Amino acid sequence: MKDLTVILEDRPGTMAAAGEALGKAGVNIEGLCGFPCEGKGVGHLLVEDAAAARRALEEIGVEVRGER
Repeated sequence: MKDLTVILEDRPGTMAAAGEALGKAGVNIEGLCGFPCEGKGVGHLLVEDAAAARRALEEIGVEVRGER
């Protein structure tokens, strides 16, 4: 499992768009949390296939800031 740190716009629907992109890419979200910080949304997504998740998220303009 990998924990991806993502930066989203702090507005309704951005986490849903990320989830939809991951679903279309066949990536299951095993766990997640998110919180607002300085006008952005910071999320942690727990996924099995980090490379596929990163590609799917970056394709819709989501910044993947870290991977652990």
